[in-house]
Amino acid sequence: MKRLRELRRARGMSMRQLGELLGVSESAISHYEKGLRQPKQALLLQLADLFEVTVDELLARPPGEAAGEGVLLPVFGRIRAGPPAIAMEEVEGWLAADLGEADGSGRYYYLRVQGDSMRDAGIFDGSRVLIRRQDFAENGDIVACMVDGEEATLKRFRRDGQVVALLPENPSYRPILLSLEDFDSGRAHILGVALMVKTLLK
Repeated sequence: MKRLRELRRARGMSMRQLGELLGVSESAISHYEKGLRQPKQALLLQLADLFEVTVDELLARPPGEAAGEGVLLPVFGRIRAGPPAIAMEEVEGWLAADLGEADGSGRYYYLRVQGDSMRDAGIFDGSRVLIRRQDFAENGDIVACMVDGEEATLKRFRRDGQVVALLPENPSYRPILLSLEDFDSGRAHILGVALMVKTLLK
């Protein structure tokens, strides 16, 4: 990964400094740069995010080359479509997305849904929802939203003046009502916007 060496040096970082940022040893960074070892997918995403490049650029390959017609994206641990639950856990797997839907920049990921509060939007228990990471939303967007620092929920976003409602798509559930002040203070913030859903049969 000669490109990694170029990016690191352009930032004026030593291998030790980069290793400390990533939680790996200096020798591991050296092996990555010399092509003796290949970072795992999760680490590749960290590197791409850190240096603000795509994974394809980091690996110096044409976009989508390794994934054929698509790109592999991480699937994060459960996000509850129902009452808010613990937010994102570690990566639990990988799922392909078409290049027209996402890229390897680290801005896209899947979240696995638990619960049925969004069933009328076609999002069911176990669905994988493709999320584009961003901290804002338009009325009508389905968003992944974190509340109180350790809770996450998937709901439809609706703002009316100073009030923000996170709306379920199931009449058995109640909306979550927040204020703009909750977002300004950091009590609540948007993790990303849902782009599409994949429901696996098994």
